[in-house]
Amino acid sequence: MSKSELHIKAAIFNRPLIIPEGQELVVKGAALLAGVGIGVYPDVADACRQTNRVARVVEPDRNKADIYNAFYREVYVRALSNLSPAFKGLGAFASKI
Repeated sequence: MSKSELHIKAAIFNRPLIIPEGQELVVKGAALLAGVGIGVYPDVADACRQTNRVARVVEPDRNKADIYNAFYREVYVRALSNLSPAFKGLGAFASKI
């Protein structure tokens, strides 16, 4: 994920993003779950504590967070509720095909 995308994500969630060190983190997660499964680690939290290192933390821009939150409330939620009947109609139509 690019630097810009990380800053946008932090602002959307209005929470700091903790970026771990390393690559292929999905594979690492699967390996840690396997480690828990065979008893190398007592639980997932312990596996993460023992193996994860923080590369950096991306702090949210509070001004942008307010803008994204307003967009969500005033545009997205309204659009979704207005489009709901259309989505139901599309579903009914698609079930006939």
